[in-house]
Amino acid sequence: MFFLRMIFRSFSRQFKRRLLIAVTVCLSATVSVAMLGVVFDVGDKLNAELSTYGSNITVQPKADAVVNDLYNTDGDADSSASGTSQSDPTTFLKESDTPKIKTIFWAFNITNFAPELNIHVDVNCASKSAESSSCKASSVPIVGTWFAKTLHMDSGESTVAGMNGMRSWWKLDGFWPKDDSAQGLIGTTLASKLGVGKGDTVTLYKTTADGSRNKQRITITGIYDSGDSDNNAMYIPSSTAQVLANLPDSIDKIEVKALTTPDNDLARKASKNPNALTQDEWETWYCTAYPSSIAYQIEEVIPGRGGQAGASGGRVAGQCAAKDAGRDDSDDRAFVGCGRYCSGESDGRLDW
Repeated sequence: MFFLRMIFRSFSRQFKRRLLIAVTVCLSATVSVAMLGVVFDVGDKLNAELSTYGSNITVQPKADAVVNDLYNTDGDADSSASGTSQSDPTTFLKESDTPKIKTIFWAFNITNFAPELNIHVDVNCASKSAESSSCKASSVPIVGTWFAKTLHMDSGESTVAGMNGMRSWWKLDGFWPKDDSAQGLIGTTLASKLGVGKGDTVTLYKTTADGSRNKQRITITGIYDSGDSDNNAMYIPSSTAQVLANLPDSIDKIEVKALTTPDNDLARKASKNPNALTQDEWETWYCTAYPSSIAYQIEEVIPGRGGQAGASGGRVAGQCAAKDAGRDDSDDRAFVGCGRYCSGESDGRLDW
């Protein structure tokens, strides 16, 4: 009883002064919590805003990455689709490996992804065997991709991936095509050149590597305006493009949209050489959503033609040692590089 009375007297004396102290402490705590919320939330909000502009990680075969790196031919992330690249790819990844991206440690940070097969075709020719000169348009960039494909993972979960969530800035007049169909989207520039609109049908002709000339009719479900040279292209389902080009289960690029943590000193150190990290540094880097660590983990699960990987804001070149397994798996992994936008800060060459 004496103890309770002592506590009561301590609070009852100079009550206003103690009340002022309590209010000051509460205000200070409130301001501190609010500032911490802003600090920790600003990165996620920035990532969410940037993600509206498409992918920030690109996966491609090593051979293409090496040529691009040596001769500086990569240019824009969409060079194949936009028509700045007039040649078809010669090295490929397997489309069936694409869902493995959702099996990495940071799978929940991968918000969307879409494989691409970039080829060039002739459109609306006089006949199937006709030369390109008799076609309404020749060497037209075609992107075979997913639009809103439902994937059923081995874990029992399902996810939807495709361009529907990767091209939010497009102005689309019409509706998105269905996957595994004979439908497609066409850019405004190409649509004007061909004189076609929504609901019209175009015929694509493709001369394959074995010399045969394949034909595919595509119904236009919509006309998009991307605001750039991508308006010269057409987007069709990947399965349709593979049949047309006689390239089953083949893609030459995967666009990945991921929520990432901005680079710090540790991420920059890892970008130079992950093998130089201590065990504790390695675990911290690998288990933090840095662009370079996500790219490294994607490289681990996507079999490719080589062992290069890149992270947002930089280019990773060289050999990646499989640190966890204690062996060199570099020849079985793909190149992972910067996509449409970059959340990281590193901008130099990264030698793994």
